[in-house]
Amino acid sequence: MIPQDVKQAFRMMGNAIFVVTAEHNGVVRGFTASWLAQASYENPYVMASFSKKHDTYQLIAASGQFTVNVLSKVQVQVSKHFGRKSGGPDEPDYLAGYGKETPFLIPGALAALQCQVVGTLDAKDHTVFLARVTAARAGEEGEPLFWWQRDGYVEG
Repeated sequence: MIPQDVKQAFRMMGNAIFVVTAEHNGVVRGFTASWLAQASYENPYVMASFSKKHDTYQLIAASGQFTVNVLSKVQVQVSKHFGRKSGGPDEPDYLAGYGKETPFLIPGALAALQCQVVGTLDAKDHTVFLARVTAARAGEEGEPLFWWQRDGYVEG
């Protein structure tokens, strides 16, 4: 259990919003993530904490790879789409064409990073991954989407 003062401090932290995707044995999934950051100035590494409950987590664990899409501040709907288990039949297929180019870039995203897992740390309900960026791709120009735990999406 997290003490109340620590919870309050956590609420003051803001995070960029990403969509993390993975593929294993032809199954492709994605989810919205915010606990991800560059891990080194000298080497192309990222660190990320992912819930073990996500369907995508199993694909990452099995394949040892994932792709990070940096969302633009105009992509709140994309973030919400990947923030729930399943979408409705009228929603766009943001993962159409997955695997045709590496890394896969969700339309409208600012950038994509292909990552190879090189280490893990068990954090009980999450796993912290250290991953080497093996490929990167620029997307649209713009500003990243941010989330503040206290107030939600940062707009404007």
